Amino acid sequence: MDAVASATVEILFGSDAPEIVNISHPRPVVWKDVMAAVNGGLGKDLPFAPLDEWVRDVGSVAEGASANDLATIPAIKLLEYYRSIAMLERKAREEQLREIEVGGLPVFQTSRAVKISPTLAALKPLGADDARAWVGHWRSKGFVA
Repeated sequence: MDAVASATVEILFGSDAPEIVNISHPRPVVWKDVMAAVNGGLGKDLPFAPLDEWVRDVGSVAEGASANDLATIPAIKLLEYYRSIAMLERKAREEQLREIEVGGLPVFQTSRAVKISPTLAALKPLGADDARAWVGHWRSKGFVA
């Protein structure tokens, strides 16, 4: 978050600020790699499910969801959103688009933002250290055991 805030200030107050710019991590990483690092931080070997499969499984749980399920499985409340991004991703793969973000969205063009923001230009790809920090934060908030 600090990098996003710094990049926003650099771009807004820079001498060459464009009207539109994507403030997004300029070095995307593969989701499976991030999740492998999260698994390591958790000390678990949670299975990785493709988005379509995961959405189908959440949909199955949602069909007979109890009040407790709604409280403990927040994805149920966002099921329609997840279904829409899964559909877009499926379409993008059918069209054999190679560089896509989750949900079939195109990869953001960040070259303009990187040119203006030294903070974005210096960002390293997310990795295992970041995942361990996330897990540590989640634990400190009681989100995971």
